[in-house]
Amino acid sequence: MKRISALLVIVLYLCSVNLLSLENKISKVTLKESTGKVVLTIQGTQKPTFTVFKLRNPLRLIIDISNASIEGIESPINVNNEIIKQIITSQFEDDINMTSRIMLSLKKDGKYSVKSIGNRFLLNLEDNNISGNRFIVKKKSNFNEDNFVKEEEIKKIKAKLAIKEKEIQRVEKLLKNKEKSIAQKENFLKNQDKELSSLRASLEELNDLLNQKDLINKNLSVELKSKDKLIRNKDKKINLLDSEISQNNSKI
Repeated sequence: MKRISALLVIVLYLCSVNLLSLENKISKVTLKESTGKVVLTIQGTQKPTFTVFKLRNPLRLIIDISNASIEGIESPINVNNEIIKQIITSQFEDDINMTSRIMLSLKKDGKYSVKSIGNRFLLNLEDNNISGNRFIVKKKSNFNEDNFVKEEEIKKIKAKLAIKEKEIQRVEKLLKNKEKSIAQKENFLKNQDKELSSLRASLEELNDLLNQKDLINKNLSVELKSKDKLIRNKDKKINLLDSEISQNNSKI
């Protein structure tokens, strides 16, 4: 049980570290007016996960961004145009993560649309009576645009490097497999060479044996010829003796 409890503590700690490392830090809120619409942009450090809904009495439009912090953004942001009274930012935390809330206090109801582009959340509010050209920007007190851009570039570079590293690891794995295959083929060829060398040695032994056999056969042939000659000589002598015996018998 103690081991299981310790493992659970470690897992929870790692999960919390992972969540913190992935926290979306909201650094800037901008409001831009143009003819017939207002665009609210919320800039973060991660692609936003959001929920948007309306509340009434009083009329409000709520934007909740999950796993995000919005500390340091000035609030409330007074707008007071034809549709928005003010914007109030806050954040709250539960057992899972931090949620940043951006609340628009509305003067009247109207059409809206939302989307995200990269690390930005965009809210588009439509109203034909809007004709201003104001541009309101609220940043974190310690926010530096240049540093933020550099950090974003660094993140992109790191992501590209991670992809490259995976590609390098894949190529290295392929090379290792190729090297292993080449080593196996080299071992096979070495074994083949050994077998060929053994066959050559066996053939040489056979050739030596055949040469020895030929030499023995030659020696036997010489001996046989010599014996034939001796036998012939003996036959001649026997014939001569027979002839002399016959002559002596005739005289008697």
